[in-house]
Amino acid sequence: MMDDKSDRVDRLLNASENALEYVEEDFIAENDKCVVLAAVSKNGIALKLASEDLKADKEVVLVALEENGNALEYASKDFKADKDVVIVAVSQNGIALIYASEDLKTDKEVISVAVA
Repeated sequence: MMDDKSDRVDRLLNASENALEYVEEDFIAENDKCVVLAAVSKNGIALKLASEDLKADKEVVLVALEENGNALEYASKDFKADKDVVIVAVSQNGIALIYASEDLKTDKEVISVAVA
């Protein structure tokens, strides 16, 4: 069962895709995985407001990337160098390649997915 804060954030996000800008940053920035998952599932770029711990949480990052590949910009450095994670990002939006590690920016498989 969601706590009151998570429920309020979820209702706000369900009311409008643009409602994220009205969610108080501390709701998302706290180390509250449930709230952050709700936010990034609606707008992957909300990952930028997450705590550093949650930017390094694979489940949170993958949900964000599936919604918006450009959320890779806000993922932890380790994920920018993780080929499987980067492939998820560039398959959603090829432009996300700019946020990948230098090694992956020249990886043939990653490039192939990004331009597909």
